[in-house]
Amino acid sequence: MVRPGSLPSGYTGPPRPPKRMPRSRPQPGDRLLPGPGRLAERRVRRRPGPEHPYPAGLDDCVAATRWVSGHAAELGVDGSRLAVAGDSAGASLAAAVAVASRDAADFTVALQVLAYPALDPTMSTASYAANADDPFLSRGEMEYYWSAYLGDAEASSTAAAALAQDLTGLPPAYLLVAGRDVLHDEGVAYAERMRASGVSVRLRSQAEMVHGFLLCTGWLDAARASVTELASYLRAGLGRAGSL
Repeated sequence: MVRPGSLPSGYTGPPRPPKRMPRSRPQPGDRLLPGPGRLAERRVRRRPGPEHPYPAGLDDCVAATRWVSGHAAELGVDGSRLAVAGDSAGASLAAAVAVASRDAADFTVALQVLAYPALDPTMSTASYAANADDPFLSRGEMEYYWSAYLGDAEASSTAAAALAQDLTGLPPAYLLVAGRDVLHDEGVAYAERMRASGVSVRLRSQAEMVHGFLLCTGWLDAARASVTELASYLRAGLGRAGSL
């Protein structure tokens, strides 16, 4: 589970409007694993921008996934059934790790679970225009986040999964988007591109939700339902991976 933390440290961008959404204390990943069956979770804290721009954070996530794969027996887990999951910036990095794993010789990701990821630094979709001034995640904030993440690097297919030309061979994916989110359209487009490339994809959209809504399981039925479905997909998908 890649922790979200989309706001890089040292934020000096435009003043941010107050977030009006009440938030539950636990992170979304805290609610994924309880229940029947045995799943082991490892959380990744990566170096944030702008102090540590790309590829530092991605390198941390790839290294952590590779380490878990290489130490699976020691950890008491099945190294052939590794999933990457995250929400917001965590989902962006999880998607990039899934791409990296496809091209790696020493570790494999069996499943990717992505909740409202940022995937396309061009920020050119209709949902960016429709939700540009959204108080939960605005275009101005995303401009800063991409700048802080990339630093002096050019946007590339390894930095932003949506820029990858070839999506064949990626692991099965669950992708959740929020209807009132600047990131909505790029999430849908990425899911459709993966599907067209032969990847098994389950795309879910919560039309009336905003970015970050999974944090609100204490107040929102949609958040509780989405977390339950995420967990169900994760368990079922890893179960299928183990039977291959």
